[in-house]
Amino acid sequence: MAMRDLSLGSIQHVAGGTVDATFQQQLKRVIEDCGDRPGEKKARQVILIVNVTPIMLQDGAAYDVSTDYEIKSTIPTFISRPVECRVKTGGRAIFNDLSEGNVDQMTIDEISGE
Repeated sequence: MAMRDLSLGSIQHVAGGTVDATFQQQLKRVIEDCGDRPGEKKARQVILIVNVTPIMLQDGAAYDVSTDYEIKSTIPTFISRPVECRVKTGGRAIFNDLSEGNVDQMTIDEISGE
C-alpha cells in the first residue's frame, strides 16, 4: 500500500487507474474530432471535476474527506449546410437531393420532357 498526496499528478493512481484511463479516452475523443473536422474552429474540451465531500464524525468534526471524479468532454455540435425544402400539406417537407439549395431546380431530363 502506497500513501500518496492527492494531487493532479497522483490522480492517475486513483480507482485502480480508471480515472486516468477515462481522462485519456476523452482526450483521444476530442483530438480525433479535431482531425475529423479541421474546419470547425471552436475549441474542444476535456473537463476533470474533483468532488470533495467531508466525512463527519460523531463529534461533528471532519477528519477525512471522500473524493469522486467526473470526466467529460465536449465537442462542437455538428451543423449541416442549409437545405431548402418545400412545405407540403400534412406537415411534410420535400427537398431536391440534386440541388439542396434550390428546391425548384430541374434536371435536363425534366426540362426536355423525357
